[in-house]
Amino acid sequence: MNTVEALVIEPGAELTALHLPDSAARWKTTLAAALNAEEAEPARYHRQATMYVDGDGLSRQRPLNLAAWALASTWRGLEVTALYGPVAVTGADPGTALPRDLADQVRDATTAVNEVLQEWLTRRPISDDAAAQELLAAVHHHIPTSSR
Repeated sequence: MNTVEALVIEPGAELTALHLPDSAARWKTTLAAALNAEEAEPARYHRQATMYVDGDGLSRQRPLNLAAWALASTWRGLEVTALYGPVAVTGADPGTALPRDLADQVRDATTAVNEVLQEWLTRRPISDDAAAQELLAAVHHHIPTSSR
């Protein structure tokens, strides 16, 4: 059976690969299980990628996913609504692979956010707004404007 790889961004800015079966029904089930959600809801922030989120993440009190939020905001060119819990990133259409350049961007964004989070262990941002701007700047630095 053929598989498509998704990248799962964890709330702690960790990144894991997820292999998805080519069957549409099993694909959605596998994504939902990876997100620990009843259903994986698609969200589009880039024309060549889909982020799958737990739509009930806030009400279920899932942790804020800063890396996924910063990446989605960078791809859209504006600050998007907060994302909660794990987020899976795939190609634009079900059953399609994430293009290599976008997979690299997911990895780079996660690394950038992880580095900022590590810095915050010894240097706290002065406000939530300053923290958000610092995360966005770190991700913007790693993603070329032409590919957003």
